[in-house]
Amino acid sequence: MSEVKGKQSLRFAKTPFILNSASVVGKKEGEGPLGEYFDVIGNDDKFGCESWEEAESTLQKEAATLALGKRKWKRECFRSAHEMFIHPVS
Repeated sequence: MSEVKGKQSLRFAKTPFILNSASVVGKKEGEGPLGEYFDVIGNDDKFGCESWEEAESTLQKEAATLALGKRKWKRECFRSAHEMFIHPVS
């Protein structure tokens, strides 16, 4: 379990580590020198969304889903978005 420290910080009972990663970027990033290393490159910077904020949320969800898929985990395996990044439900 984690402990809340202050208003926005967490202290983890166990040291967290990265199990996998994924990257989702817009068209401009995809055209750059690192383009071949991204998992998904969108056709437009808003990913079909009406606002930049909505697009950013879509990018984050897609990247999280891809990273989970690489580990063969499904989003349904987690009780909450917060827990998705801490530990899976067995």
